[in-house]
Amino acid sequence: MFINTCNRCFVEPVDLYGRSIQKSDYFWNEIIRAYPALWAALHKIRVYRHERDHIELNATVNQHFTEMLAEDLEGRSPSQVEDLYFVLQQRVLDNLFRAIQTEINALS
Repeated sequence: MFINTCNRCFVEPVDLYGRSIQKSDYFWNEIIRAYPALWAALHKIRVYRHERDHIELNATVNQHFTEMLAEDLEGRSPSQVEDLYFVLQQRVLDNLFRAIQTEINALS
């Protein structure tokens, strides 16, 4: 539920805005160039949401998910992490907060 809410609040509005200005790949082209740190945090939200809400992932998304999970769990397997979903939620929030700070500093 948490990751889906994050996706609805932070990722989907970017896609909707892009479509409103007739840029269908706004997230993948414009955001990644203009705000790379923020894009990475939003991409993680998108990938984690896909993993939770889709039955099957394509190879690229599965690879991204595996890499992100290994990074967020610091190499541990999910079964080795107590309160796994709380840890992942905290990592998502930390990444988002850090990305916003990075982008603000870059614009200052």
